[in-house]
Amino acid sequence: MNASIHKDFDRERFSKHFVYESYDDETQLFFNRGSIGFVLLAWPLAEASVSAQNEIAKFLKSDENLPAESSLQVLMLGSNNIEHF
Repeated sequence: MNASIHKDFDRERFSKHFVYESYDDETQLFFNRGSIGFVLLAWPLAEASVSAQNEIAKFLKSDENLPAESSLQVLMLGSNNIEHF
């Protein structure tokens, strides 16, 4: 039995594939390798006006809001199993 436990410890760690190294519950920040990140949960702007789209684009293009060395990742998930919260 000890031999099988030892083999388990020799396996590759799944955590090494995570982009972030740790998460702080208090600040809700992810501490990455060389950076800090956070997650915002939002609903899609279905049927957003052109004006609203332009305001979002203006916000994202501003160096003050999104500096050149920063990155932005957007994920859109869809499922029949996701309920409104």
